[in-house]
Amino acid sequence: MAVEWFYFALLSSLLISGVNITDKILISDYRIPPLVYVLVISATSIMPLVILPFVTLTTLSFGVLIFTIVVGLVRIYYTLPYFKALAVEGVSRVIPLLQLTPVFVLILSSLLLRETLKPEEYVAFGLLVLGGTLFAIRLGKGIRISRAFYLMILSSSYWPSTASR
Repeated sequence: MAVEWFYFALLSSLLISGVNITDKILISDYRIPPLVYVLVISATSIMPLVILPFVTLTTLSFGVLIFTIVVGLVRIYYTLPYFKALAVEGVSRVIPLLQLTPVFVLILSSLLLRETLKPEEYVAFGLLVLGGTLFAIRLGKGIRISRAFYLMILSSSYWPSTASR
């Protein structure tokens, strides 16, 4: 018998897949410009302000408030390249490119935290990144790297998690 958390993990993947496919449909089929889509999604982030008159909140320090606003603004800079990549490639080629995110995590963790990996972990890391980036290669009259690859490098350098936007 499966453990209960397994169903939640499976449901999470299913919902994220649905969101990614919906993003692709809205951008490609309905021709919503990526910048407009990002601005609409960003605007929905302020919807929780509607409940403020009805709840009591603890006060935030000025530093935490500014940090929260900056993080919200940074969201535009990592989601815009993602949506532009969806406009030029299929979702099944763009989403695996999120495997570029660990590259930036590895670099920052080794520089800032002085963390190191075992040799076999570096091999596993390399295989993970290689598997994700193989989707960007187009074979035809030679090898061509998709424009989405470069957009996803930009997006992955900001992307806080591969599981959420």
